[in-house]
Amino acid sequence: LLGASYLNLRSYREANYYYQRGLEIARQSENDLLIASLLNSIAFFDQTQDNTEAAIEKFKQSLNIILIHGIKEHEQSLLDNLCLAYLELNDITTALEYCLDSLDIAQRLGNLSRLSRAFNNLGFVYFKSGNLEEAETKVTEAIAILEILFKNIADDPDSQMTLGDTLISYNLLQRILVAQQKHEEALAIAEQSRAKASVNLLTQRIGVEVNVSNIDAALSVDDIRKIARDNNAVLVEYSLILESYLNHGGVRGNTAEIYTWVIQPTGEINFHQTLLDAQGFDFQDIASKIQVS
Repeated sequence: LLGASYLNLRSYREANYYYQRGLEIARQSENDLLIASLLNSIAFFDQTQDNTEAAIEKFKQSLNIILIHGIKEHEQSLLDNLCLAYLELNDITTALEYCLDSLDIAQRLGNLSRLSRAFNNLGFVYFKSGNLEEAETKVTEAIAILEILFKNIADDPDSQMTLGDTLISYNLLQRILVAQQKHEEALAIAEQSRAKASVNLLTQRIGVEVNVSNIDAALSVDDIRKIARDNNAVLVEYSLILESYLNHGGVRGNTAEIYTWVIQPTGEINFHQTLLDAQGFDFQDIASKIQVS
């Protein structure tokens, strides 16, 4: 716990000390599951230090322990971690193998949250490989599953844990659509993402009970055109896009773009994208500060 706390504070020396100390104690006590958990955490720490090879080695050590104990949930999570770690090395073939194995286990487990994340990660691998059609299909499947969980947000506390995943999947789907020059479709996805962010703010910040059906209706592209036409106004829509992926329950991002749609009263829509220097961006910190419009 101390290692994770210091890592969140970006106190890397202290984080490393407590992780290593914890691993030493776990090995002395011969607690296999604790060893596997700490190896997994240290692997994430290695990734923050851009030491992906070391991270992969520790993920594999953790996986080997979990395989002995036959804990499928942990196995699936570690396969996801290995998928994304190999993707960092641009080893698409190996990343795809791990992601497909993760998806297979998630389907057998029947856990919707895990299944949506597996589809999202698989879509991210396909996106990086240039297979945009397959990427769109997989991320769309991830979002469809998350929508089921999202509808139950008021009754199921676990559903709230998927809100971040939902926004990440919408972020990724926008990138995939823009890469295919599907700019209007990307605008529609941006609007859906904003609707989910509104619910997120209400439930997590204000603490009110939300009737999702009342506020989950996003504007369609035709709706936006009608607003521009009826008000004889030029509308401008923005979306922040990060080079990001799921990692240790959060997101890492190292480059960013702003997508901009300019909607004329005539109904014409012009799209622009602007690359930002986003080294060190903390997606969740940024997301918490952006006001939903």
